[in-house]
Amino acid sequence: MPRKQDDQIIDAAVERALANLGRGLPPAVLENLRKSGRAALKLDPKAQEIVRMLRDRPSVQQSGVVGLAEAEDEDDASGGGEGAR
Repeated sequence: MPRKQDDQIIDAAVERALANLGRGLPPAVLENLRKSGRAALKLDPKAQEIVRMLRDRPSVQQSGVVGLAEAEDEDDASGGGEGAR
């Protein structure tokens, strides 16, 4: 599991979730919520499934263009190919 990429996904999700709450809570409370949120997303099997899906999604190069080369490389590496989906 690419830990650094997963950590980035988890941190972004926690920050999005706390964005609206941060306006009225003390910094210490926000930090506790960040720690709890990260732990929940790292430990819960369902949350890990979602993190994996976010990690494995092809990147968008520009509007309307998806990183097909990345997806094709993954198919080749996994033994799949055209029609294997």
